[in-house]
Amino acid sequence: PLWQRSVVLFAILLFPAAALLVRYADLFVATVFSEKYIEAVPILQLHCVLLLISCFDIAVVLRAVNRTRSLLMANVLCVVVNVVGMALFVPSHGGAGAALALVLSAVAGLGYLVVIVARMQDLRVVEMLPLRSMARVGLATGVAMLLTIPS
Repeated sequence: PLWQRSVVLFAILLFPAAALLVRYADLFVATVFSEKYIEAVPILQLHCVLLLISCFDIAVVLRAVNRTRSLLMANVLCVVVNVVGMALFVPSHGGAGAALALVLSAVAGLGYLVVIVARMQDLRVVEMLPLRSMARVGLATGVAMLLTIPS
């Protein structure tokens, strides 16, 4: 299906970008913002997970069939998970804790929407997601990242 192909194409673009940004986050922050902001590196690295999550744009499928109530419920779930995550992680981890809470809320929202769309299409979750292709993209990205390890 078209949606599955688009997910894989997004992954081909975004997985390497996220991997490179995680690997060179310290250099990126120091170059673009200065050494003064080097403490933001873990926050940037956690936000790179959002790039990976954004490959799975399930909201498009629900909008196409006018199931916007599910989108509202997913957003409510995201807010609740984010607020709880902020309360748990910000006191001990500061900005990185806030970024972690955001990532966890995005994962929760994505998981909810995946289940909704899978039920709507009468599929199992593993049948709906292009997991084999995504694994190949992830593996190729991982192998390519091995080249960035200094010898």
